[in-house]
Amino acid sequence: MNKVTAALSITAVLAIGAVVACNRKVAPPPTMISGNLPPIDIFAVDANNCDVSARVANAYRHLKHKVAWHSEDNPYTVVFRPADGSSGSGTPFVDSHGNPIYTFSVSSTNPAITPVPSTSGYFEYAINDQNNKQCKDPKDPGLIVKD
Repeated sequence: MNKVTAALSITAVLAIGAVVACNRKVAPPPTMISGNLPPIDIFAVDANNCDVSARVANAYRHLKHKVAWHSEDNPYTVVFRPADGSSGSGTPFVDSHGNPIYTFSVSSTNPAITPVPSTSGYFEYAINDQNNKQCKDPKDPGLIVKD
């Protein structure tokens, strides 16, 4: 085989490989298929403060995403701000009767899993510790729900 034939053969193989690679479909991650997002972990920072693994989480209504909070240590309560018309207030979750759900109880053995959001927008939430004392201000974590 001469150098020209070898070069053409290598070029053809590379071109075919590039076409195959570009047309390969990538499957969405399993969490996107099931409608559940990876859990948001809640954990104690010190005796008075807690934090979350995702400061801002995104959920999509058309993908029927549900949000899950999981505690790494103590019981907590996720508390959405009451709807007062201000930015970040309200909750995207309603019960089977259409009533807003503002709180979710979370423990290390029992994560809180929400229903699919009923409305889109940006929603702030606080986290209360096991004594119902706020350990995370609602101005920091938030949930963005998109259609």
